[in-house]
Amino acid sequence: MPAGGEILIAGEYNLTLNGVAVGMFEGDAGLPTIEQVTHAEVVANTSRYGKSTIDAIGQGADWFAGYTCEEYRPGSIAAFWPFAAPGLMGIISRLYFEMASPLVFTVVAGTPAVGAPNTLTANKAILAPGFNTRLLFGPTLRKVPIRQILLPYDTGGGIVGWYTQA
Repeated sequence: MPAGGEILIAGEYNLTLNGVAVGMFEGDAGLPTIEQVTHAEVVANTSRYGKSTIDAIGQGADWFAGYTCEEYRPGSIAAFWPFAAPGLMGIISRLYFEMASPLVFTVVAGTPAVGAPNTLTANKAILAPGFNTRLLFGPTLRKVPIRQILLPYDTGGGIVGWYTQA
């Protein structure tokens, strides 16, 4: 433990999508990441405070998972194109919520991340709308970049969330 008692966490997680491993990740910027974007109606542009933001009305959030797979395998391809087999369109007008799959982060045993958390489960993950994906077909490693939106769902007892931790 550091001299000042800081709690420093590092450690690898494995990911599965719908129970299938997505593989090894690119280091640094390609490691599995959870991101949230908050939404609010800003109270600004008032007669008293000009264009200063003086408050905001919470309007929810969007949560995302991002990672870059260094393996071209069934799990990474399913995340890359969840609508049908690669190269096929699939059924138009299907709701993302119905197509979304569980994305599970599981800590690798023996790392400092054990218990912080051991698992993170997003039951409704799917390729994020507007995320432009690209696969290289050449004399270089075929990396599979992924950005998934985590859709909110009832996590139990009427509580709505994007994921659960254990």
